[in-house]
Amino acid sequence: MRVRAPNILINIAHVARNNGEVDVIGIGTIRALATFGQATPFGRMMSTVRITNSPEHAKEKRSAHRTQWAAQFAVASELCKRGYEVAFTMGNATPLADLMVVSPTSKKNFLIDVKGLYKPNPWVIKTKATRGSLYYVLAFVPNDTSNRFFVLSQTQVNTYIRTELARLGRPDNYPMTGILWRQAEAHENRWNVLPQ
Repeated sequence: MRVRAPNILINIAHVARNNGEVDVIGIGTIRALATFGQATPFGRMMSTVRITNSPEHAKEKRSAHRTQWAAQFAVASELCKRGYEVAFTMGNATPLADLMVVSPTSKKNFLIDVKGLYKPNPWVIKTKATRGSLYYVLAFVPNDTSNRFFVLSQTQVNTYIRTELARLGRPDNYPMTGILWRQAEAHENRWNVLPQ
């Protein structure tokens, strides 16, 4: 959707209704006020459009999709820097993991399931059937500081999940599982867990 204000043409990234007016959050620092009253195939356009780049808009919730993609690319980048060969798995045919990896020395094939967060929260991880070649990299990809990586084997993740379920008195097949932020912190930058 595009809005033409006097001498300004911007792309609308987000629209929010506010008492009959429309707040338009654009990219950059452009601020403009445009008034429209044209008829459209969908009815009359809103009478006022405000284009803002305010601090409260900057703190909006980030989409899980954006966070997950940022995490996957960040993890792949770190692995490549360390000499690993990395391929992305795409689509619903590969729900087990996000990355297929070949180790730099032994040339061992293994899988990595990437979990991304942009705020320090518990990591939601569903339990999976045990595989010796599955690892987890929990990637913290915030907007305003450096990325952080927490590297665990599937055995370590499953142990944390079972411990947390037992602590909460929940059954093993409880649908929402994961590990706590503080549990993951003990595994920060533990890249040596991965096959070498």
